[in-house]
Amino acid sequence: MKRITPCLLLSLSMGVLHAADLYVSPKGDDTADGSKDHPLATLAKARDAARGLSKDQEITIWVAGGDYLFGESLKLTA
Repeated sequence: MKRITPCLLLSLSMGVLHAADLYVSPKGDDTADGSKDHPLATLAKARDAARGLSKDQEITIWVAGGDYLFGESLKLTA
């Protein structure tokens, strides 16, 4: 059991280091960086930004409450 613990801790810490958060708000701006202080305005832009990130990291898209208007369907594919 003592051998597993250091490996488990290392893998857990690596997961935290490789995480990415993107934020979306109806009050955001699609030219912003998607950070908490500078959220994106549309889900489509968040999708596109997520696609541009490394596939080796966990990505979370945080969506603020509000009304989002869609000019077209939001398509999520691999």
